[in-house]
Amino acid sequence: EYSSWIVGLVLTVISIIAFIYFYQNGLGLAYNDARSHLDIGRRVVENLNPGAAQLGSVWLPLTHLLMGVTIWNDFMWHSGLAGALWSMLSFVVTGVVIALFLKELGVGLLGRFVGVALFVANINILYLQSTAMTELTLLGTMTVGAYYLLRWFKTENSLYLVYSAFFIMLATLVRYDAWFMLFFAASIITLYTFKKY
Repeated sequence: EYSSWIVGLVLTVISIIAFIYFYQNGLGLAYNDARSHLDIGRRVVENLNPGAAQLGSVWLPLTHLLMGVTIWNDFMWHSGLAGALWSMLSFVVTGVVIALFLKELGVGLLGRFVGVALFVANINILYLQSTAMTELTLLGTMTVGAYYLLRWFKTENSLYLVYSAFFIMLATLVRYDAWFMLFFAASIITLYTFKKY
């Protein structure tokens, strides 16, 4: 549908503008955690002993593995863009899926745009999507997982359940917060299936 492409394009422009603003004001790496995420990602690809053994500590591995695509580049590492790219992508995906989610719930076109606008108007979201933090990747994977869970509930198409499981699994590899979603989703699927059959 054209509205999803329009939402995605507008969010991409907003995402890039927000990154440039925070980067030029020296705020992209204001959180020490953002620097730590970038350093872990860099150690995986360039270190005295590079490799998967560099993953671990208090953080889950998916964010650092994703950074490996560009973290080898010094500019991408020092600017924080190697991590921010994934946050920015997640920002755009989350916004588009919010619109799709609302459409699935029967909300009209204006209501969908308002829903996305409320998400985008949050300055914390705009800031975090411009950093190498994990919050937006978590939001993105959880939102897509919930969307496909809704599609499965409405259609009972098992493929949607597989998609939902995949994105919830990705979320559990980003932050521990998603482990609650895994437990809750598994519980409601079990309860729904038990009641139905």
